[in-house]
Amino acid sequence: QSYRGKVWTQTDPARTGFPDAVREGYSHARWIDDLLDTPMMFYLRHGAWAPALGATFRTWMERGLDGVFPTADDWALHQTSVFPEVRVKRTIEIRGADAVNVELSVAFCAFWTGLLYGALDGALAVAESFAATGGTPVERHLAGARDGLDGRFGAHSGAEWARQLGALATQGLGAIGEDVTLLDPLLERIASGRSPARDVMDAWEKDPSPGNILPVLAY
Repeated sequence: QSYRGKVWTQTDPARTGFPDAVREGYSHARWIDDLLDTPMMFYLRHGAWAPALGATFRTWMERGLDGVFPTADDWALHQTSVFPEVRVKRTIEIRGADAVNVELSVAFCAFWTGLLYGALDGALAVAESFAATGGTPVERHLAGARDGLDGRFGAHSGAEWARQLGALATQGLGAIGEDVTLLDPLLERIASGRSPARDVMDAWEKDPSPGNILPVLAY
């Protein structure tokens, strides 16, 4: 139900997914070490892109590349070339959302604001229970991408796990004085058990013509 989500599970494991530096025992030092040892794709010199040929940023700092050593701008550029599900830059970037309409995009922001700033302990407890359902993080990610809210994770459906987090996000958003109604489009989806992809698939099965499908996709 999220082909984008599926594609990310099959994209360069050195720079995607759930790196240990973020997933367990996080510290800024561990995150930086992970970045330093991630193979670079390219580097920029005199306005031209040069292939890094698998060199790491640590190697570039210690030995140079073609007689050139990196600058702070090069480090900032390198940070944009890794794509884990959580990316740490000047902010904590939560990247696990697909392309949806404006209302759901805003609800997604409200969801994470409520969890991170108002209900973090509860969210972490749900995450630990979810992780205990078995498989690797990538396998669970792929199952979610394939089945959406219909997926099964342990004894519960994806919708049931999402319902727990939705309740926590509502509680957390209220606790910090923000507008809980911003969550409504997402909570309605969770209550119905229908991912946005389900609407597209239903429309396709009814009439696969562009005139019928495009209005469902337009936002």
